Amino acid sequence: HITTKSLVIDKIDTMHPTIENLQTSTDWGTTNIITGSLKDTESGLRGYQITKEKVEPKEYIEISGTSFEVNYEVGENGSYYIWVKDKVGNVYQTEIEVNKVDSTAPVLSSITNSSNGSWAQNATLSWDIEENGSGISKVEYSTDTTIWTELPKEEWYGFISEEEREDTLYIRVTDNVGNISNIESTILKIDVTPPEVTLYKTEDNWVSSTLSVNTYESMNSLGKIYGATKQDGYVSFDGENDYIDLDLGNYDFNETITMRIKFKGDKGEKNQEFFNNFETAGV
Repeated sequence: HITTKSLVIDKIDTMHPTIENLQTSTDWGTTNIITGSLKDTESGLRGYQITKEKVEPKEYIEISGTSFEVNYEVGENGSYYIWVKDKVGNVYQTEIEVNKVDSTAPVLSSITNSSNGSWAQNATLSWDIEENGSGISKVEYSTDTTIWTELPKEEWYGFISEEEREDTLYIRVTDNVGNISNIESTILKIDVTPPEVTLYKTEDNWVSSTLSVNTYESMNSLGKIYGATKQDGYVSFDGENDYIDLDLGNYDFNETITMRIKFKGDKGEKNQEFFNNFETAGV
């Protein structure tokens, strides 16, 4: 007699696992997240791995079940290979590109200062910024590196300093994911206050033809008188002194004398016009 028996073979798995909805974040960040769904409806999942090279890893991150949601953080841009293996050894691999990682700070150049840190009536400042990732979020300045103030966008690459000051200016740049650049600095010495002098007659009725010009004590740091010119060009002085006597010549009674006094010193050249009514005696 021959006996026949039927066997049902249903434990053979020749199908590899699948990876669905594989994607990365489209927002810039210092890292990025790779997400996707791993599935195997036959023998079930055994493990997965993500590599930078297209070489099957020797070790897998262990998982189980028929589905698994990947949430994998990466720290640099480039191609990534996702590997998934089922319980009987079938392997599937695919590739994804990451391009929204910015872990590099902007690079700020040294500051160009037209005054070179010396006294001047203004200073033109400029610099360059290298930012090849998420882009510039803000450019800030400080005078103590503790309190920072944002510059308007039109001044991100420089501005003209015209306010009276004597300090050190610091600049830094922040990109759109929070990376902060190196700090650069420059010395500013801006003087926009006209020098002060006193003009006075040699006598009450000014019977001579000489006008004395002297500096206030507060003027000393601004330098010395080095020139004086009457409006019509008649009176002149060329030299360098703290005190000068100017020969005004002969003028009519109650004539208005208009003069321009020039100063030059540590804070740069200054020009100041003086309009003065003097009672001349018609000498």
